Amino acid sequence: MKLQATIVKVPHDAPNRIVDGKMTEYATEWTISQSLETGTTFLEYTWGNVFTKFNVNFYTLIENGKPVSLKLDDPSLAGDITQKIIDLSNR
Repeated sequence: MKLQATIVKVPHDAPNRIVDGKMTEYATEWTISQSLETGTTFLEYTWGNVFTKFNVNFYTLIENGKPVSLKLDDPSLAGDITQKIIDLSNR
């Protein structure tokens, strides 16, 4: 199995950059891993008090050929959302 993984767990209060003379913090934490063989991608995303954990098959989305977008902080995102995204893109 070929796997591409990026583990990024940056605490919300970690320094990010200076804006208007003040140090800002990161707003999100996320973890993503993807099977390069199947295209299945697993994502965990945290923003404020919202936590989402879902998977999507990007190869299937590419085959669909339509642009997609989703709000990563949508608390209803759970499990395999591939078909849900395809249905939204076909509207």
